[in-house]
Amino acid sequence: MTFRFLIIDASECTEVALYVISGRDAPGHLKRRLASTGTRKFENIYEDSPDTLNGLVDEDSDRAEERAEEVWEWLHGATRPENFFCPGSDRQLITHTISIVSA
Repeated sequence: MTFRFLIIDASECTEVALYVISGRDAPGHLKRRLASTGTRKFENIYEDSPDTLNGLVDEDSDRAEERAEEVWEWLHGATRPENFFCPGSDRQLITHTISIVSA
């Protein structure tokens, strides 16, 4: 399954940025979780603990903390200027949304 995400980054309260990213480089555990849960929308996530990832990581897993860090590393690496959302581009097929807020 191919994943393409619209990331709404509102972690800076005065500036919201939109990104479209491929899930190709997402952590394997995240891809498996998305495929198994069927959830497509993850709202108001923030960096604190696995619980604040709104289901992107299995909070009950023994490796939840490690997996949460991997998800944040992937998100931080993907939210860069070359991935800014541009309406009408060829990257329109979006399968999932993630919104990031400040804690």
